[in-house]
Amino acid sequence: MITFTCSLAENVSRKVRQLDLAKTRLYNVIQRADDILDLKFCTDGVQTALRNEDYEQAAAHIHRYLSLDQSVIELSRQGEESSAVDASLVMLQEAEQKLKVIVAEKLDEAVAAVDLAQVERFFKIFPLLGLHQQGLARFGQYLCSQLAFKAEENLLLATGGDLGEKRALLVFADTLTLLLEEHHQNVEKLLKHCLLSTTMQELIGYYIPMEEYYMRESVNKAVAMDTYEKGQLTSSMVDDCFYIVKKCISRALSSSSIDCLCAMINHANSVLESDFREVLYNKLRQGFPATTLQDIQRGVSSAVSMMQSSLQQGKFNTMSIESAEHAKAAFLVTLNNVEVCSENITTLKRNLENDCSKLFSQGGGSGDQAKIESCLSDLVNTSTKFKDFLQEGLTELNTTAVKPQVKPWISSFLAISHNIEEEEFNDYEANDPWVQQLIVNVEQLMAEFKTALSPVIYETLTSLMTSLISIEMEKTVLKCSFSRLGGLQFDKELRSLVAYLTTVTTWTIRDKFARLTQMATILNLERVTEILDYWGPNSGPLTWRLTPAEVRQVLALRIDFRSEDIKRLRL
Repeated sequence: MITFTCSLAENVSRKVRQLDLAKTRLYNVIQRADDILDLKFCTDGVQTALRNEDYEQAAAHIHRYLSLDQSVIELSRQGEESSAVDASLVMLQEAEQKLKVIVAEKLDEAVAAVDLAQVERFFKIFPLLGLHQQGLARFGQYLCSQLAFKAEENLLLATGGDLGEKRALLVFADTLTLLLEEHHQNVEKLLKHCLLSTTMQELIGYYIPMEEYYMRESVNKAVAMDTYEKGQLTSSMVDDCFYIVKKCISRALSSSSIDCLCAMINHANSVLESDFREVLYNKLRQGFPATTLQDIQRGVSSAVSMMQSSLQQGKFNTMSIESAEHAKAAFLVTLNNVEVCSENITTLKRNLENDCSKLFSQGGGSGDQAKIESCLSDLVNTSTKFKDFLQEGLTELNTTAVKPQVKPWISSFLAISHNIEEEEFNDYEANDPWVQQLIVNVEQLMAEFKTALSPVIYETLTSLMTSLISIEMEKTVLKCSFSRLGGLQFDKELRSLVAYLTTVTTWTIRDKFARLTQMATILNLERVTEILDYWGPNSGPLTWRLTPAEVRQVLALRIDFRSEDIKRLRL
């Protein structure tokens, strides 16, 4: 069995080696064909470019020829097409030498004519011909001659009058500043083409992928090591993640390379927008559980029955309660994490703007500034996405945890008769039948969220809750009937509710209850036609939120108002 297996492995290995050899030979054939085609293309192209005096294009063809694999070219010279290859090589070598002479002469002419545009044009061709050092030396000589000429010219101007010792120092400083300002861009161009700049760009090219890998892996580790301590609003991964991101961007900033900085900002934005946001999304997607413990605390009979059933069986399942409580805390912490992420991204963008302004003060073009602004605008978009994500989570929390509790409390309004006489009205005044219990229930409901959510999120959730109460109240009131004193009772209840809700949030409450307030006003009227004292030209500063049809609908809730009188109203 072992011998058979060994023989089979040897056969497979031999076939793999044969396939690999065939692949290598095929690659060499393709490479050889490509190089022959490149030689032909370069030969034709360089001749045409020289005839048209398009020296940049000619230099590009020569540069392509010089970049070909010389060993493959030597192999090509040994084949059947060797004569054609040799002819192409001779023509390219002659064109190379001819172009070097032309470029050198043209650069000398431009220097003599002090034509900066032509100097820059031919200086850029030297590296394509493999003449890096010669090009830098000639361009450096040109700058030196220009500096010397300007220095002498400014010196003559400065020494045209009598100079004291202090004045001479000032003139010297002014002259030096003027020279540097005039040739600042030229010196920058020289530095960009020097070996140091090229080496730095290569290092940055290696650095960026390494930094990106470090950042992604570190963020993933921060997520894996995420912890939450009771009493804290956020978990550890938020601070850890943004510390890592800021550290990586700070290192990129220290390079003073705009391209490097932009690359790292884009990578950081990608990590936050895709990877980290996906982690938070998966946590929120699990939803907010309505736990048994909540039901027990609020005295729901079904939970009591469940508890009694468990006790009768001789055990009480606390694991489900504990896991639900853990899931509930995780959901609220994740909401806080999302809100802090949005704020941290905004702060990161603001700090980067300050750092980049310092960087640009040391020198930088409008193009570089446009790159940075584009990257920073992406951060703004990511912050907005986190805000939208937070709103989705809050809507889920309101729908799952608040709405199922609030709706029955509001619906209990129907069980309290508002078709009452004076005796019942006095009794309601002494023993409130509905609104005070509603306020207690709402306060208990929101108390757990107030301690577990950040102030900003709690305010938003409270706003959603008040909107829900006003909408449900409006639906419920339209199902009731009212006497004159019943309308007065409803007005008192509404005022108490609005007064309480005003104390629990800094947001405007009265605007949300404007329709209900106007409904209470209508239900308090002594006669149908009294509505005309508040309607139309008599409304004064009051802006009616109810339509004429809705006003008639509310008037019809009063049992003592005749439908004929309501129909005759001209609204």
